[in-house]
Formats: sequence, C-alpha cells, structure tokens
Amino acid sequence: MEINIYKQNGTIRATVSPADSAATNEELMSDTVLTLSFTHYEYIRLKVNDYVDFLGKRYWLLKNYRPVKKSSIEYQYDVKFYGIESKLKKSLVLKMVDGDNSTAFSLNDSPAQHLQLFVDNMNRITGSDVWAIGQVVDSENVNIEYDCVSCFDGLGKLAEAAKTEWWVEGYTLNLCRCEHGDMLELGYGKGLLNVSKDSNDNAPFFTRLYPIGSTRNIDPKVYGSSRLHLPGGAQYVEQNTDLGIVEYSEETAFSGIYPRRVGQVGVVRHEPRTIEGEEREIYYFTDPELPFNPDDYQIAGKVLMVKFQSGELNGQDFEVNWHADTKEFEIINQYPYENQQLPGGKLIPHTGNDYVLYNLRMPEEYYGLAEKELADAVAKFLKTYSIDTAVYKAPTDYIYFLEKEINLKLGRRVRLYSEYFDSGYQDSRVVSISRKVNNHTEMNIGCSLAVSSTKLSKMENNITEIQAAFKEQLNKDVLQVLKSWDSADPSEYNVFSARRSMREFLLKNQPDEAKAYINFMRGLGVCGKLFNDILRVGDKLEASNQSVYSSLRTDKEIEKAIEELGDKYLRKDIEDTARELIHFLKGIDVKGAGVFHDSVNSPDFLSGFLNGKGWAILIREVMNVAGAKEKKSYAEFDEVTIRGALRVFEMIINQLKGEGDNSVFSGMMKVDHVDLENKKIYFDTGGGLLYNPFWVDDCLECQRYGGRPSAGNDYNVTKHYELVVSATGMGSDSDGENRLDWIIYNTFSGNEADIKKGDVLVRMDNLTNSDRKGIIMNTTVGAFAPYIDVLYGAKTDPDNAVKSRVGNLTGIYNAWFGWLKGFGAFIQNLYAIGEFHFQNGENVQTRLDMMENLFRVDMQNKTYNMSEKDNFLKNASFTENLDGWLRENVIRAYTAGGKLLMFNRNLFAEKEKVASIVNLDGRNMLRIKNSGIRQANADVRKPEPATSVLYLTFKYICKSAGTLTVGFEGSAQGEGRLPFVQVELAESIETESLEYTGMWDGMGDFVLKFTGDVYIDVLALTNRPLEDFKIEVSTKFVQTAEKISLLGERIDETNKTVTNLGVELDAANENIRLWGEKTDKINSTVTQIGLDLDMAEEKLDLYVRKTDDINNTVADLGLRMKAAEGELELFSKFEDKANGLLTDLGVRMNGAEGTLETYATRLNSLDGTTISLGNRMNAAEGTLTTYVNKTNAIDGSLTSMGTRMNAVEKKFTNYVLTDTFNGTVGDINVTLNRHWSAIEQTDKNLLLSINKSTGYPLNKDVKFLKGLNGISRYNNSGGEAVTVTRYETAANSGVFQVRIQKVVGNSSPGLGGFTFSTPTRVNAVFEARFTANIPTGYRLNFASNATGDGGRSQWITDNAGTGGWKEYRYQVFAGASGSFSTTNFFYLTKDVPTGQTNNDYNTAVTWYLKEATVFDLSGYEDPVTYINLTEDLAKIKAKRIEFEGLVTANEYFKILEDGSVEARKGTFKNVIIQGSIRSPFVQETDSIVIGGEQSTHDNVATISSGGGWITAGVLEWDISQGGRRMCITNYRWGNQISEGSIQYSAPSGKYFYEDGVSKSTLSLSRECVELMGYGTPTQFYGWIVLNRINLMTSSRYGRKLNVLAQGIVTGTTSGASVSYKTFDNTTMSVSRLGEGYYRLNFPSAWGLTSGNYIVMLTGYGNVSGSNSSPNKGTVGTCGTSYVDIYCSDDASRNDGSFMFQIINLNDWN
Repeated sequence: MEINIYKQNGTIRATVSPADSAATNEELMSDTVLTLSFTHYEYIRLKVNDYVDFLGKRYWLLKNYRPVKKSSIEYQYDVKFYGIESKLKKSLVLKMVDGDNSTAFSLNDSPAQHLQLFVDNMNRITGSDVWAIGQVVDSENVNIEYDCVSCFDGLGKLAEAAKTEWWVEGYTLNLCRCEHGDMLELGYGKGLLNVSKDSNDNAPFFTRLYPIGSTRNIDPKVYGSSRLHLPGGAQYVEQNTDLGIVEYSEETAFSGIYPRRVGQVGVVRHEPRTIEGEEREIYYFTDPELPFNPDDYQIAGKVLMVKFQSGELNGQDFEVNWHADTKEFEIINQYPYENQQLPGGKLIPHTGNDYVLYNLRMPEEYYGLAEKELADAVAKFLKTYSIDTAVYKAPTDYIYFLEKEINLKLGRRVRLYSEYFDSGYQDSRVVSISRKVNNHTEMNIGCSLAVSSTKLSKMENNITEIQAAFKEQLNKDVLQVLKSWDSADPSEYNVFSARRSMREFLLKNQPDEAKAYINFMRGLGVCGKLFNDILRVGDKLEASNQSVYSSLRTDKEIEKAIEELGDKYLRKDIEDTARELIHFLKGIDVKGAGVFHDSVNSPDFLSGFLNGKGWAILIREVMNVAGAKEKKSYAEFDEVTIRGALRVFEMIINQLKGEGDNSVFSGMMKVDHVDLENKKIYFDTGGGLLYNPFWVDDCLECQRYGGRPSAGNDYNVTKHYELVVSATGMGSDSDGENRLDWIIYNTFSGNEADIKKGDVLVRMDNLTNSDRKGIIMNTTVGAFAPYIDVLYGAKTDPDNAVKSRVGNLTGIYNAWFGWLKGFGAFIQNLYAIGEFHFQNGENVQTRLDMMENLFRVDMQNKTYNMSEKDNFLKNASFTENLDGWLRENVIRAYTAGGKLLMFNRNLFAEKEKVASIVNLDGRNMLRIKNSGIRQANADVRKPEPATSVLYLTFKYICKSAGTLTVGFEGSAQGEGRLPFVQVELAESIETESLEYTGMWDGMGDFVLKFTGDVYIDVLALTNRPLEDFKIEVSTKFVQTAEKISLLGERIDETNKTVTNLGVELDAANENIRLWGEKTDKINSTVTQIGLDLDMAEEKLDLYVRKTDDINNTVADLGLRMKAAEGELELFSKFEDKANGLLTDLGVRMNGAEGTLETYATRLNSLDGTTISLGNRMNAAEGTLTTYVNKTNAIDGSLTSMGTRMNAVEKKFTNYVLTDTFNGTVGDINVTLNRHWSAIEQTDKNLLLSINKSTGYPLNKDVKFLKGLNGISRYNNSGGEAVTVTRYETAANSGVFQVRIQKVVGNSSPGLGGFTFSTPTRVNAVFEARFTANIPTGYRLNFASNATGDGGRSQWITDNAGTGGWKEYRYQVFAGASGSFSTTNFFYLTKDVPTGQTNNDYNTAVTWYLKEATVFDLSGYEDPVTYINLTEDLAKIKAKRIEFEGLVTANEYFKILEDGSVEARKGTFKNVIIQGSIRSPFVQETDSIVIGGEQSTHDNVATISSGGGWITAGVLEWDISQGGRRMCITNYRWGNQISEGSIQYSAPSGKYFYEDGVSKSTLSLSRECVELMGYGTPTQFYGWIVLNRINLMTSSRYGRKLNVLAQGIVTGTTSGASVSYKTFDNTTMSVSRLGEGYYRLNFPSAWGLTSGNYIVMLTGYGNVSGSNSSPNKGTVGTCGTSYVDIYCSDDASRNDGSFMFQIINLNDWN
C-alpha cells in the first residue's frame, strides 16, 4: 500500500509505503492520530500542515518533523499526523460580542448558543464558513467560565456541563451522545477474535455509595449536622453487593441540593449612587410572596447571597442586602470587566425571574424537602451507574469485516455477544478504534455504554476533589491540629502542625531526604530541567529530554548499544573484523605485518598484457595435478623495479605481435631501419608484397623482448615504445622487392634508440579518426587467459577502452560488480538471440529470452507466511523481543579512567556471548554467537492430538562456522520421533535451511545453541511442512516491437489462493489492458479486476467480477467510457443463480447528446417478475423521465410508475399504470385491462386524471408457433439487404424466434426492420409489444403512415439496444378525423457520435424477436375522472365527488365534516338554499368592534352603560360594506342588560339614511335596527336604515299598523272623486250617496270584514260652500268591500272633502 503525503498547497511531497506498525487511533472527545512509520531512501523535509488522506479523513502534521538517519541512503520516519479534532486546539475561545474579543469571560446560554460560539471562533481562525453546527442536545441553559481555553478544551467543559459528549464529523460540531447507524452484531467468531473487559476511567464502579450533602443554608446548631443528609440520617446506600463491598463517595453530583426556596422577583427598581467617585446604578427587587424575614435566619459570618435561576442573570450569584423596612433586596454590584457593571445594561433582573437565597438557615420545613430531593438524586445517580460502565475491547477479524464490507465509525451501534452478559449479549456503541493503515479492517475496538469525558475533565475532577476537601475543612468550627508526637491518623477533619509538616513533607529551600518511595506523577525537575517519566523495559515511549531510564532499562539499552556497536565499529585494542568494505580516504599506514586473505587491487583493474590497466595482487584457486584445489598468488603491474635479487621459478616474456598466442588484430609493419634525425621509419614490405597500413594520427606501439639480461644490453630484457604518425608514404613500385614504405612520427614515448630493425609496430588507436580507434586483442597465454578483448580508444581513453571481453572474466574488477569470476562475457551493450541464464543463492531465477523482436524476463521468488498461532514455539518470529526465551549474553565493557568508554555517544564494548535480536539487511533476525536460547516446556504449545507429526524448520545465515544443537532436551528419541540433533554448520553467505520431522512426547525444554556466529531468520515448530506455508511469487516481462506484457503470479499455499496480475501494452492495436484474477480454492471464488484502454476506438473499460461457486453467485461491476461519443456507463450486476435472481444497476451518460440515464433492474426467474427503476435526463431536449416498472412474465401483468418533465414544452407528467390480462398473452381470447392515473402540468394548466382502457391482441401467435404472426420485412429500398426469418432455436425444441438481418446493401429507413402493418381507424388506440435482442450501440425507431388528424404516438419503454433480451412497447393514438392508413413500422439505426453520419450501406447487423404482438386498446376512454386547472378555471369531472374531513381554502373557506360550510366572503349566483342561513350574534365591546373578527357576523348585540351617558358604537365605513345587511340590537348579552342608548356617528361625507333624510348619527334605545350598506364598488355612501323595531322597552310602544290604502276624497254638491294609493295597486272608487254621505269602495279580494279593519279619516278643508266652517269626517258602515263616510260641520251633513287610511287589523286579532 502507498500513501501520498501532500504539501499544504495540495501538491504531493512524497509517496511512501507504510510499515505494518502504521496505525490510526480514534477515541471519543480525543485527538484522532495517524502514526505513519516508513523507511525512505531520500531525506524528506516534512513541514507543518503537510497532510495525508486516509479512509475519507484528512490528517495534518502539527510540527516540523525530521527523520532518523539510519545510513547514508536510509532514513527512518515515525511521524504522527492529527485529525480534524486537532484544529480545535489552534483557536482560543474568544467572546466575539460587539468587537469584544476577550479570552476570559462567562457565558450563560443554551448549549446550542455555546456551540455556535465555538463554530464562530473556528471560522474566524479558518477565514471561511466551513465549520457548522450539527446535532445539539436539548437542555437548559448552562453557565461556563471561559478563561484562555482552546476550543478543544472548551468543548470538554461544555460537554461536561451539558452531561453529554462532543464529536466532529467533517467540519460539523455535534453536542450530543455519539451513537448512530444500524445495529451491528459482533462477537467471537462473528467479526471479533476475542472480547475482553476493561475498566472505564469515565465511570466509577462501586457497590456502596456515600453521598456527601451540601453545607449550604445549613446551621449545624439547628440541623444537628453541618451537611445535608439522607432522610433518617442514613449515611450510605448500596447496590449489587453480591459483587462485594466497593465504597465510593460523591459530592459534586449533589452540590446543588440544599434547603432552599425558589422565589419570584416582584417589583424591580433602580436608583443612582456615587461609588468611589463613579456614578453607578443600584438595583432593588421585592418578593411579595416571601414567607419569612431573612433577618431572622442569618448565619453568623455568612454574607447573604442570591442566585438567579432564570432571566438574563440566570446562573449569576450576587451578594445582597435585605432591607426589612421596605422589604427589598439590594443587589451589590459586580464589575467583571472594565466599563461593565452587573447588574446593568440588558443584564438586569425582571419581574417573574426565579431566584434562590443562600448563606442563611432556612425555616425547618425546608430541611425535609431537601432531604427528600437528595434521596431522589441519589436514586437517580445509582440508576445512572447501574448500567454496565465497563469498556469491552476486542481485536477484529479483518477478513470478516472485508467480506461484510463493514465500515466502522465511532458511535456505531453494536450488539456485543459474549458470556460476560447474562442475556448473552449487550447493546452498546463503539467508543474507540485503533486500525492498521496497511489493512484498515484490522482493528482494535472499544465498546461502552457510559458517556465519555475529556482528559481535561478527568483532570478537573481530581482538582475538584481537592477543592471540595478544602472547603469542607473550612466549614468546620474547630480544626484538630496533629502535633509531631500525635499518633492519630490524618483525615479530612484535621491538619498538620508546622513541625509535623516539616517532618511529613519535603522541604524546597534546604537539603532534605525522603525515607519512603515518592511517585512524581507529572515529572521531576532538576536544575530547571523537567523529567516527567521513567522509561522501563518494555515501554513503547521514545526517550526524550524529559525522561530517564530505569536501571534495568539502562542495562538493556547498554546491552543493545553494545550489540549494535559490535557490528558498527572496529576495535583498536584487539583483533576485530569488518564485514563491509572500508574506505581509507587519506591512505593506510600499516606498522607490522599485514594479512590479506584475498586480493588487493586498484579501483578499476583490468588484466591484460597490452590492454590491461590498474594493478592487482590476487589470489586464485587452481586445481593441481593431484586433483586438489590450491590457492595461487598473482601480481600484475605496468612496471616493476627490483633493487635486489629477482628470483624467478619460471619467466615468460611476451612480445607484442600481430599473430601468435597473444595477438592484436590491427594494422602492423616490421621496421627496416629508422632515420632518427628526420623522425622517419622505413618498413619492410616483405619483398614488395605488403603495403603501409598506417594513417596520419595513428597511435603505434612496439613491445619486444630484448634478449637475455647482460651488461651489453643494460639488462633490458624487453623494450616498449609508442609514437604518433604525422605523415605516411609508400616507396616506388619500380623498386619491386626492395620497396620500402615509411611514416614520419612527431610524438614519441620511450627511448628512440630502442627502434631497431625487426621491431613490429602495431596500430593501437587514432587521435582523430573514429573509424581507426578500435582493435581486437586475443590473449591465449598469461594471467587470467584466455580471453578476447574489443578495445576502442586504447590510448585516447584507456580507462574505458575495453568495450567487451569474452572468455575468462576473473581479471576484471568493476565498480558496479566488484570482481568478476568465471567464464562469460563482459559487454557494454548486448543484442542476442538465444537464452541467458542467471541464478543467485536466494533462489531467484532470471531468464532472458532474446529472439528477433522479442525481449523476455522471468523472475520467481518464494517466501513463507507463518503466524504466531501456526508456530507451537512462543514468540519465535523474533520481530521485536525475546519474551518467552531464556538467553545468555556476555558483554565486556571498556573503561577509561574509571568511566565507561563511549564512542560517538555509544558504549564501547566487546560481545563474547550474544543471544539477541539484530537487524540484518533491513529485517530483524535472531543472532546467536557462542551462546543459545531456551524456551521452558510450559511455554511451548502442545499439539493436539499428542501423536501429531511435527516439523522443525530452521533457516539461517552462518557467519562463522560452529556446532548447532537444537531440539527438545530430554524428549524421547528414536524412529518417528522429533530428533534432538547436533550438526555442524559451515560458513555461508546465503540463507540455508534445515528441517526435521517426527512426533514429540511433550517433554523437555526447547533448546537452540550454536558455538559459532549464526543469524536465524525462521525457527518454526509446526504440524505442517514449511512448504504448506509457502508463497510463490513470479513476474514475467515480454516485449516485442508491437507489444509489451508484464505478468505476475502469486501462489499462496497457506490460504490456497492463486493471484494473477497483468499489464499488456499493444501498440499495434492501440490498446492497454490491465487485469488481475484471484482464485480462492477454499471458498471456491474467482475474483477478476481489469482495465481496458482502447485508443483506436477511444474508449476505456474498467471491470470487477467475482464468481462464488459455493453460493452460486456472480457479481459484475464496471465502468465504460467512450471519448468519441462522450459516453460513460457505470454498472453493477449481481446474479444469485440458486434463487434465480439477477440485479442490474447502472448509470449511462452521453455528453455529446447531453443525456444521463440511471437504471436498476431485478429479475426473478422463479416467479417470473422483473422490477426496473431509473431515470433519463436529456439536457439538449430539456427532458427528465423517471420510471418504476414491475412485469410478470408468467401472467404478463405490468405495474408502471413514472414522471416526465419537458422544459421546452414546459410540461410535467406523472403517471401510475397497471396492465392485467384475462388469460395469458399467447391465448387467442386474451384481453388486456389497463388502468392509469396521471398528472399533466404546464405553466398554465394542471390536469389530474384517472384513465382506463381494455384491449385484445390483434396478432395472436405471439411466440411464432405457427408463423410470423403478421410480421413482414420493412425496407423501402427493396432488395435482399434486409431479411426477416422465422427459425427453431434447437431441433425439436418447439421454441421459435424471428431473425432480422441486415447485410451490406441498400436499406431504408436506417437499417430496415419489421412491420405489423396495423390498419388504423378513427380514435383507435394500439400498443405494440415485443421482446427483442438488439446489440448495444443500436436503437429502435418508429415509422407510420397516416393515423388521422391529431394522431400521436410515443415510446413507453426505452428504445436502446442492450445486448440482451428486453421488452419494447410503443403506443399509437389515431385521430378523430382525416386520412387513415397502416402503422407500427419499426427499423434499426446505429448510434454514432454527434457530427458523424451513418454508413448504412456497409453496416451489417443481426437482431432477434422471441415474442411480438399488437394490442387494440379499443376500450380506451377519455379520462373518466379528472381535475383540470387553468389560469381562470378549475374544472372537476367525476361520477361522484366526495369530501371527507375538513376542507379549507386559505382558512377563509371551510367545508366541515357534517357538510356545513364556513366562509368569510363569497359571490353566489342563482343560489337555492334549503334550510336556513344564520349569522350568530356577537357582542360589540371596546376591544372587539364590528370591524374586527366580528366583521364576519351581521348581527351585533350592544350594551349601553346608561347612567345618563350615551354609549358610542363603532361601525365600518369602507367600500366593502356596500350591499351588506346587518342588524344591531341594544338589549342584553348574557347577564348584562342595556340601560341606556347607543349612538353611532358617521364619518365626514357619509350618512345614515332614515326617514327620507341623511343623518350624521344613528341612535338606538332598546331597539333592533336593520341596516344596509349603500355604495358603489368604488365609493361607500353610508348605511340605509331598513327597519327599526322596539325591543323589550320599559314603556310599551305598541305595534305598527298595516295600511291597505290611503288617499283624499274630494266631495262636492254634485258628486265625489278620490285620489289614492293601494298596497297592491288595485282600484278604488268613491260615490256620493247624498249630501255629506259618501261610499268609498275597495276590492273585496282584500278579505276585510267588519271588525277586522279600521278606517282612519279626517276632514279636509271647509264644508262645501263655506270658507270658515271646517269639515269633519265620521265613519259609518264598514262593509266587506266598502266603507260609508259622513261629512259635516255641525249636526247636519254637509258635502266636503276628507283624507283616509284603511288599516288591516288581522295581525291584532
């Protein structure tokens, strides 16, 4: 696994591979820490705010980090990254109120407001609004003092005050119990390897509780105790005593319970007062309900205090003075900050605020109440801690979590199964997680029910206990002083005297000594340096400047340092060995004998007589004549000068020449003679046969034996010289055999006098011509011969001249390879055909296959996967320590001047016997040097059964030979028994192995001893051979010009898995494939993962597939991307073959077309059902479609639901549809019943409808049993490019399908297809249904002839090919008129990228049908029920409309459940009311007038107050009153009786219209007045008084009369006439019967009889003929149709005129 470390700016700083120790640690309300351990071969400077991402969380570095340098190229990193919780430590809690950023303040508010303060502070320091509030517990206000605390610590205070927890999710702060998620069942064998119980520091365990009551408001003299106690004086309570007596005391939980009264603030006032020269406000408050005088209950020495428990001062304590005269409390001001006063500003008391008094004794009745409250609180406390507060810890089974895909988070609900619980399980939640980085499901989890607390609160609890004890002591009246000689035990109720204190406590200002053990919990400071920890053996903490080692740990560290030093530093006082190469940069000075066990040479030595370089003194191993190996020494130098005697057993003198044993293949010539003066050399042409081969700038060399040493030749046994050619020439051919060629040289190395006749000059190089710089040297005799060298630039670049050597490579030393050995080839570049084999001692084989256009590499390796549980020996992996083993180490430390000798800050010592863990080549191994280890028999796990065959395996590297003793000492030996062996081990540089097998009788300790020096890698005692734990890994690299393949295989014999990996780059076909396959033989699963990148088709496929043969399931997941089409598809398929289930999920996107589709399908082959869900979005068309379908292949039924939205058409459609069949689809008489409801909505129309239709199949041979079922070819181009063929899927199967094939040729439209050719008719509805298998990348299209005016059609399924069988459906709705022809033509088109065109002619495709028909939905009806809403119309259609329950509209219109209607306003036309209309009376009062709520009532009752006053009433006068009729009464309302009159006044310009006049006022005595509002829609004139009726008047006003007619009769001496009006416009007449005698006739239809009507009349004017005699009228006879009238001015009748009224009295009678 690799993890990226990012810089603060998001760029990658490094990619590292974490060690197995890398882990994350999470705990509620604590830091989340990721500890990353890794080794890197570069120095990486990690800086603050560097971060890593792991499992969706980010972890930051809080300080710069520097690694430990282990070697020149290796660095060890152990670095901690911190989670999001650490961010909370970077910000202090500031007040942040009106620019006040104080760090010390108090806040009394709800938990949510406190939490908002933390969010504001975090966003302040972050500079953004990323932090937010999440879940918050609902509780009362809490008061918290913030004093320079970080947000991290402040959250701990808040959680403690709210009695809950805080936790972070992303950047969201939560304040509530962290518990969420579905219940996860865990237990041993069920995701957990074991379960252990641990104590919980957050929750105490006890069986006996001593509740410590409060001392507040208690006078010991009155109460008899200084503290509140339980009722009856009980000292403690108990629970679960069957677990033993465990005592515990608690005070904090009960500190708020004491005798007290919760009072309420009455009147609050304040007055100014000058205090210390400042004008201040002093606040007073009363409590009218206070039942006692506080002065009577004062406690001596106590200051009266008040604590507010609600309002703005909630939680605040104040000193108060009681003023008995005014019965007021005076609040003593506090000044918490500069320019701030409490109470003051907005923070003042208010009437109704709750408060409590303390520091006074309370009346006796309050003590009993407080005792009961304490008892209740103690019971609640017991209940809280009666739950199991333990933390249950467990390591996880990572395989279980992987298989179940469990993602565990803090707070996850779990059901923990264990024998610990009586019921077998306990519901809990996860409170801590520690997980491996390299395997995130390998975890150690903690589960607990108890509420967590922060480390700060745990520390504060301890402080609180100290403070409580101190306060308790202060409350005592008398303190007992323990003197130096007192024997009494210290307690919470006594103190030490000064002298006793000096004896008991250490002194700080003078030397002192402690006579007992002292534990410094927080560290020890010495000379200003802090030491806060003692590191012991086994502690994991790293040493620091604040810690010290224990003595035993010191011994261990010295021992460890000595072991490390022994392998790192050379000794100067004794013989020592360096295991690696040592570089002496300034040389080496050896005084005395020097011993070299192997060769000594220069850095780059190359053997060779002519082409060699450097020097060497070598040791070679040769086979002598006796067949034994013998070591020979050899030296090779350029020149040797010997000043004394040279004794040579055999001397071989080589001469450089162009042929012979040692030859140079190059141009050469023999010297004939030399002209030294002109630097000209003449060559022997061999009788004119040879020609001069040398060119200008050739480098020539001569090396020749000069004869035996003698004084005559100056003892020169060889000669050697070199020269550079400056000019060349040939002699004249005319000289024949005597022709001499020549050269001229200008640069000469050596002695020119050495140039002699017969010397052979050979070209070795050329200064300028690159074509003449190479030679071939053949060496067949001499040191390290034979070999052939190819040299290039032997003189111009001698250090790099040898480009290849074939033959004996022993004489080559190379900086990369060291000394080469054996026969072979040393070549700079290699192009070869054939095979190359190489094998090293670690069993890794490499094969290079080199053929034409092919390069291939194979590599294999074996390792062994063995865990501690596989090994019967305890702790035999030797990865960390030697726990469980007895060992012997003898280390001799050196001293200088009596002190330990240190070298580079490490102890300098010698190891004589060693048995310890060391690091060799990057891995921990057990080193045994002349020592051994032993494991006690009791620590060795015994095999079951005891007769099991065991395998003892031993893998080692032997640095120094010796005798190995291994086995069970004292165990039974013999055939078939595990042997106790002694064996000699030879020195080795590679890993060797030994394996012994047999049964063990269970006796004896296990012993391993060695007399030499050995490093042990594997020591295993197992019940299976080591091969069963083998893991074989191999890789293969194959390359041709067209393709590169990289293959890998892992075979795990332990877990029986085979994993194959591969990468294939195919340049010819422009694709890259990456795949992996893992076969699990135990679980019978095959998992395949791959990636296909195809540049030719511009697509990328990613897939995952898992086959499970046990559960008979197949899971497929994948991702497909096509760049050309802009397509992306994501899919997931799961097939459960045993249960016949197939689930298919996916997403398809097409950027070119602007479409997005998601789908989910589940097919159940057992019950024949298919459920599909999905949505389709088309950005180009502005459409969105969602659907849910369920089909049943057995009965053909369908349920479909969906939504369609179209932005272009501004239309929204929602539908639910069901199809059911009467019969099966293939039946002749089958019918289809369809019901659906729909919502169709545009911006101007809304239609809700319920529809239904019935139909039958027109094409009844649905499964093609008899033929093509009316299907024919559809190709308007004609020809045979498109064919439609029916065929049987298998011989005699009885299953038929239709094949539709398009080959190269003309087709139209698209790729052609098939048709039903269904005839259409007026208002016909058809639905084509068919099941087709259409390749992906193709889609169906619909075509039709005329279907009438307004005809329409639509797909009701998707029309894209899927590569499998799918049902397609299409609907056609014919119009109501116009032309009608055939329909249902279907053809195929191929999907192409936008901008491209189809090549239909050359496209070939085949697709299939297995069912097909057309339904005639002849029973289609227009919506049978609907609601249609437009801008100005709401239309409802239904056979019956019912409203159930309460129906309302904007709260002003209601239809109640009993059918009655309530409405504020309304306009109704042609209304018929059966029953009555009521407007209930309401009372008009000062606060409720007619214009208020009562404006919905037209009947108002007023009550006048009387007493000589006229009560003013109120009416409404706005334009809405026009046409309103209302009645106003003035009589009574309830028990109130009106005593006077009511008067209403009209505003200016408006009037009351009564009695034919307009009035400004309207008065009512005890009357009922009926009014009508009078006005136009834009103007209101006033109120018309329609009627006025007396109502329960004190005096009697009588009843109104009903006038039938009235008029004036004019009588003369000659006759009479009448002017009149009748109520019904009927006719009246008058006749003169005599002088002064008139008969007034009226209609008999009025039904009047004598006595039931009266005639009121009066004379009108004077009698006829007089100007001074008034006429008087008298009623005579009253008949049924007339009345007689007599006129006179005296006793005799006179003609005259009169006025009359005829009044009906039937109502009176």
